[in-house]
Amino acid sequence: MTQYKRQVSVVIGTPGQEALLIKLLRVVFNIRKDDSEDPNDATITIYNLSEESRNQKIETGQLVYLSAGYEDDEGLDTIFIGNISNISHSLVPPDVVTTITARDGSKDILEKKISLSYKPGVSGELILTKILESFSMSSNFSSIQFTDKQYANGFTFAGPSSKALTKVARFLDLSWSIQDNEIRLVEFDGSDQIRSILLSPSTGLIGSPEKQLFTDRKAKGLSSEDNIPGYRLLTLLQPKVVPNGKVVIQSKEIQEQTEFTVMNIAHNGDTHGSDWNSEIEVKE
Repeated sequence: MTQYKRQVSVVIGTPGQEALLIKLLRVVFNIRKDDSEDPNDATITIYNLSEESRNQKIETGQLVYLSAGYEDDEGLDTIFIGNISNISHSLVPPDVVTTITARDGSKDILEKKISLSYKPGVSGELILTKILESFSMSSNFSSIQFTDKQYANGFTFAGPSSKALTKVARFLDLSWSIQDNEIRLVEFDGSDQIRSILLSPSTGLIGSPEKQLFTDRKAKGLSSEDNIPGYRLLTLLQPKVVPNGKVVIQSKEIQEQTEFTVMNIAHNGDTHGSDWNSEIEVKE
């Protein structure tokens, strides 16, 4: 892999309306993703947008799609989708700098509410289906496997859809997060069934993975003093690596190809600067 011929595409708009496409300009981005229920966030800085675009085509609440990759590869990979929470413009001579902050799925998390009432014996899977239907985002629900359970005393809830989702997911031994405007469900302590991505010196691994002990907020049966063994590593930009996804690491320290689950990832890029990397934390 190479750091040359980088490409970034930014699309901003509201579904069903004409979108603003930004290419060729200098774009700097810092994206933080993890496997928690809190929305992932991004800061995207764009240099020298036209006055029309700055004043008329970018608004809070709109979706921003950021894709990145290399000119020689087959297209760009989506690296972030989220709702714009703040926009600012500043003059840094000779440039006009537009800074956008966005959060993944924040509009649904803040706005969607649900009211449910079911008799004893209702299926947890049925309730989970109804909750997911209340969001405007899609989910991976149809592709996951889990053991359904019944609520012996029935189920009643009124309030934010996100809190209902947490309640029922935990009842079914599932956890959830939002990744690129999609609700991703996985079994507790499990990983997404996305295919493993090889991380090695030949695929962009930089330096040596560092052994770490992490506190896993989702892990069941752990006290506050317990830790999860894993690694922190740096690679060239890896848009396909996502929280709860699987990676296979091979390096001087880990000579046998070994599979890990991704906990956190930070993407840092600059089409005209030195940053073009992903910082990844994985657990065994």
